[in-house]
Amino acid sequence: MGRIACAAVLGCLLSMACSTQQAGMASTGPACTPTTCAAQGKNCGSAGDGCGRTLECGSCPSGLTCGGGGLANVCGTSGGGGSDAGSGGGSDAGSGGGGGCVATTCAQQGADCGTISDGCGSTLSCGSCGPGMSCGAGRPNVCAAPPRHPSETVWAADIPGSGSSRPFGLVADRDGNVITSINTDGVARLTKLDSSGRLVWQRPVGNVGWGKSLAVTLEGAIYYVAEGGTVVSKYGPDGTFWYSVNAPPGYRIAGIAADSAGGFATIIFQLFQTGPTHYAIDRRNAEGGIVWSRTLAFSGDISAWGLAFDPSGDVLVGGYVSGEAQFAERMPNGQQPPVRGRRGSNTPFIVKLSDSDTGWVKWVQTADSGANGNAHIIDVGTTAIGTAVGLGQMGWGTVSYAGSVLTENQGERGFLMVAEHDGAPRFLQKLSGTVMTALAVDPAGDAYALSACFRSVISVERWHLSGDQRWVRYFPCDNGNPWLSWAAFSPRGWPVFAGYFSGTIDFGNGPQRAQAKEDSVILRLEP
Repeated sequence: MGRIACAAVLGCLLSMACSTQQAGMASTGPACTPTTCAAQGKNCGSAGDGCGRTLECGSCPSGLTCGGGGLANVCGTSGGGGSDAGSGGGSDAGSGGGGGCVATTCAQQGADCGTISDGCGSTLSCGSCGPGMSCGAGRPNVCAAPPRHPSETVWAADIPGSGSSRPFGLVADRDGNVITSINTDGVARLTKLDSSGRLVWQRPVGNVGWGKSLAVTLEGAIYYVAEGGTVVSKYGPDGTFWYSVNAPPGYRIAGIAADSAGGFATIIFQLFQTGPTHYAIDRRNAEGGIVWSRTLAFSGDISAWGLAFDPSGDVLVGGYVSGEAQFAERMPNGQQPPVRGRRGSNTPFIVKLSDSDTGWVKWVQTADSGANGNAHIIDVGTTAIGTAVGLGQMGWGTVSYAGSVLTENQGERGFLMVAEHDGAPRFLQKLSGTVMTALAVDPAGDAYALSACFRSVISVERWHLSGDQRWVRYFPCDNGNPWLSWAAFSPRGWPVFAGYFSGTIDFGNGPQRAQAKEDSVILRLEP
């Protein structure tokens, strides 16, 4: 397992990052690596090192001139009737007579910054780079953005409202756009930003959503849960309204996810009933028609909030069992499904439902939270090979899974619970964060876990799903300001996070002042 190379949380604030790769913070690395005369094939005159400085590559022996053969900064004989360098009409490097040295230019050498040799013993100044660019960051004497460090803030988009502005849900489409719902004093606006954090459009969408309230299809269509969690509305990539479908009477929607064909699934639960709460999954096609609906448990009390589709189209659900429950497992020969959970405890679970078998349970994985334990899964995600990832929260006590036992005696702690595509346990890992709010999964095999403001810090941590921590980034906070509560992973390869702030906050790229009482903010971090 990886170890966080930080002596203390406060040593990793703002733009710093703790890393398993170097002690203290993420590796910075030089902005420019200078080249040499030999690496450029030059043996005379002056040449640029690619980082704004000049190299002296030597002089030519008798009978040769620098650039005399027509190659800049290479000793050779000049043309003009086969005369020796140095004989006849002025064959010195840079002289005007005969077939002497022909100086090169910045354009011919593809240089747009710093100094280079003209090939005839003199140097050329090729200019300087604009804001945010560095000379030689990628190639010598070429302007480019310097490499970013893992967990570095790429941008922080401030989205003000007329009063208090807070985001509700967060997704990213395959073009790199980011979509959220901004609630400003009770009015929701579906909001789309481009991959640079610039506003594309906003559309009023009525009342505020509920739970995990946004999903996006491969084509960029958007599903939004509104009206207190009783309606799913579908919008086009440009924000045009397409249609709405209602939850069953007496039910509310706790979460939504979109599949690869443009359809969706929702977690629904029954309101205002005595006894255990009834949870079910509604599976619908791209037109909103019901494909199947399946009760999660035959008996017992469960709660479910995490929802995702795996690559095969099956449905992953995460939550917890209060006491004992029997999940909707198809059993041969009239057998009864097994009882899951421990009496007197909240037991975290991840369950996979078969899409081709009308939602019957394929497998269930539970972690043991001990007698009187309190642990639950708050969100789930999946990788490109179907690895199931659950973000969990535990209180005092222990949680056991996959041969590991986590112990917490400080009150609250996050954890990752990971299973293979066939349900085999992979690992259980305690997190740095305490009050967990959101999970984002990179299909390539990494998970990003977000923790809310607790003990003056917000944490974002990246874990490889082998169980090794890549990095953890801390943001200072004071009495819940700022607050980050949503996460998503862009198909373009980076994580984004959403929340709100007031006053002046530095998210790692300079102080930003809220324009209203509270402004929404979306952050893009370097993976």
